Amino acid sequence: MDNIFETIVQAYQSLWHFKDYGNTLEIITPVATVNNMFVSIFITKRGDNYIATDGGWIDAGLYECEINWKANVFNKIGAFYLESFEIQRIYVKERTFYYKRIDQLELLPNIVFDLANFVNAIVSSANIQFVSDRVDMTFKKEVRGYLRREFGVDRFEYDKPLSDNMTIRFNAIERNHRGVNLINFVSGSNSSYYASSLCRSNMNFQLILPLRDRYSIQNTVTLLDDRKRSIIESPQVQTYYDYLIDNQNDKNKVILWSQKADLAQAI
Repeated sequence: MDNIFETIVQAYQSLWHFKDYGNTLEIITPVATVNNMFVSIFITKRGDNYIATDGGWIDAGLYECEINWKANVFNKIGAFYLESFEIQRIYVKERTFYYKRIDQLELLPNIVFDLANFVNAIVSSANIQFVSDRVDMTFKKEVRGYLRREFGVDRFEYDKPLSDNMTIRFNAIERNHRGVNLINFVSGSNSSYYASSLCRSNMNFQLILPLRDRYSIQNTVTLLDDRKRSIIESPQVQTYYDYLIDNQNDKNKVILWSQKADLAQAI
């Protein structure tokens, strides 16, 4: 049994890493979030106090998620974890820092452990889509209103499949004498929701490709909500966005909402 214990301890210890920044020590813990990122905790000493913080990484989006404290469900979850782990927060240099403070060196591992688990809980919770994304629904409503005003009330069908025997739905379908144009709307209140919306849109267009001639599909258009640049430029979204841009052509087009006037030439 001693060998088992030593094996586990050695393996666990090897997962801890440190980076020394002079007055600050970064501890890269073995605590991993649901999106497979290891939690880092930053230690500084001020006077007689040792302070452990998340380094502002949650607020900066370095865990590839966006914390929406205004969302009713998440606000309750966040408040629960803040209270349970006795975490404090402070806004410094346009960024929120979550932290714990201690004045006894021997208790420092305790606050590192608490803060690491808090970061994991918050980041992991933010990656769960509890309800339909309201931003996504609001964007759909806004786009539909724009299409009706600019192109006429009856020009598009909304959230329907191409035929009754198909399960794939598209946000807007235009049928004309030349064929069919398909539009999908991409939006989301945080990086995870946005990336999910982008992937779903791209997958639906990929699935319809073999049936392009059968349904006389002329153009597919991905309409991207670009009003919140921090989301569309986040690492979690950028990979999928770059793929979409690299693969666009005369038949598969990408249009930003800020350039929605280009829709007239795309369909």
